[in-house]
Amino acid sequence: MLETATARVTLKVVALPTVFLKPSLKIPNRPSTLECHVQHFYPRNITIEWVKDSMPLLHQRPLQIEQNGDQTFSTVNRYLYFHETKDVAANISCRVKHESLDRSVKEIPLQICQPNITSKMIMNGDKWQAICQVDDCHFSNVTVRLKKKETMINESTCNEDTVCATEVTFMKSIKDEEDKEELFCEVEFEGIDKPITERIVLIDQDVSAKFNVSTSQPAVNAPLYSDVLLPCNFDLEDPNKGLKFVIPKWERNGKELTKYINRKVESTSKATLLEDELSKGNASLLLKNVTINDEGEYVCDVYEVPHSGRVSVRLNVTATPRVTLTPLMIVMNQLNSLECLAEGFYPGDISIKLLRDSEPLPSEGSPQPQKNPDGTYNAVTRYNYTPTSEDADRTFYCEVTHKALDTPLVKRFPPVCDPALVISPKTLLVGKEQTITCKLDGCLFTQTAISLKINQETLKMSQCENSKECVIRAMVMVTEEKEVVCEAKMDGLNFTLSVLSAPISTIHGKVEPTSKATLLEEELSSEAGRSLDVSIEDEDKSETFATSKEMIIVITAVFVGIAVLVIVCGCKENDERCSYGRTFLKLYGIEN
Repeated sequence: MLETATARVTLKVVALPTVFLKPSLKIPNRPSTLECHVQHFYPRNITIEWVKDSMPLLHQRPLQIEQNGDQTFSTVNRYLYFHETKDVAANISCRVKHESLDRSVKEIPLQICQPNITSKMIMNGDKWQAICQVDDCHFSNVTVRLKKKETMINESTCNEDTVCATEVTFMKSIKDEEDKEELFCEVEFEGIDKPITERIVLIDQDVSAKFNVSTSQPAVNAPLYSDVLLPCNFDLEDPNKGLKFVIPKWERNGKELTKYINRKVESTSKATLLEDELSKGNASLLLKNVTINDEGEYVCDVYEVPHSGRVSVRLNVTATPRVTLTPLMIVMNQLNSLECLAEGFYPGDISIKLLRDSEPLPSEGSPQPQKNPDGTYNAVTRYNYTPTSEDADRTFYCEVTHKALDTPLVKRFPPVCDPALVISPKTLLVGKEQTITCKLDGCLFTQTAISLKINQETLKMSQCENSKECVIRAMVMVTEEKEVVCEAKMDGLNFTLSVLSAPISTIHGKVEPTSKATLLEEELSSEAGRSLDVSIEDEDKSETFATSKEMIIVITAVFVGIAVLVIVCGCKENDERCSYGRTFLKLYGIEN
């Protein structure tokens, strides 16, 4: 009697929320509304809260959750927050709890930073140069404007940058002299209600040239583990005094790195000043073997009592991705996993695309960078694909875009190919030593192992690298029927090609001679077939030998040809070249 069993399966659908903050930057001592946007999540149950040093902030409002057209949900947690300067080290973040998230929790940190705004106007001869610059923070979106009263003169908008500046040069006039007090620098940050406005400081270049501190590069990019120079230059008030009253020094995060005082440089193994360059007004900082931890803002201070000057230089560390493609071969009519691996890159933002000709291939999703112990990242993109003959002439490649690369890095996969493995001969003779050949071709084989096996035991094996053909040969004598296999293993593939010498069998045969001659098997392989021996025996004697039907046909054809030559051309009595022909004619009763 049949029994029926019933099982119940529950399907649960979840949607991962998208989380972002507005604004992404919080300026101390300025009240602003913090917004944590959480979109397209499912199911509806969710917890969103603003936290300070992992503790929830007080007086947060209940969430207003709205359903989207695709049945997912979205909401915003808004919080009015005033951040004091003394709390600049505090960690503010938006914490999201939802069952679709890894460990059910996700935190997005809020950047709290006091931007540094530099605004000045330099008079040089009959020209004025007005400059407005903001730095010291990472700005997702910031606009810098130069304004005269309420009229905008020039502006620049920067995205995902640490420095943003705008400038304008114009001729002086009497009216400009009257209006010089009406020039302003205005900086507007995304998500911050009111812009920051500063009056531009007027500097007479003829006077300030006596002592001025500047940098030619407010931001410097340096490859990981390289040595880098952060530029800082100064003009002495009195060049005749030399460096007697000059003290240049560099700091980072309030910590002194190096300085020149009492006519000597105080430095570390990591940071130093170029002492020979100081007399030329060059106080640039040499950083050795920079790592990711060295990234950030550096401050150059130069003192020449009673004067002083300061500039900041941002160091950005980059590491170029190392790109590796697998497999080493794309095999036709086989499932291939195309993989593009980028390793050791920094920063973590990267784009990895797999393409067929110019057509993007679907992948398993956006690459998720994984952090290495040294602070760099690895990321991989994969695509499983079974190419057909139509793909033989198409190009597969990987395109990697990263900040450390001037242009996208493009690496090509090897062309689609169809490897073939052949073994010869197809038939082995019993008791006869023969050469067996295994040949693999059809692709460019980066690394291949090919082997010849008899009854599962390896007789011979060979390694081939960067070759379009891999061949091994071995001398074999079999005394009984055996299985002979040619096998190839290719690096980068998850399968093995093998060929049986089909039909892999030895042919056993007994042939009774039809006349008084027996071919001796051991002479069949003699030089150029010219030393074949014929044995004349009595009619009642017979000799057995092993051969194939094909061999008998070939041997018969050879002797018929020789006999024809004897008849047509004639031979002298002692001509050794005709001895085989005469023997064959006598054997079959044909007269000269």
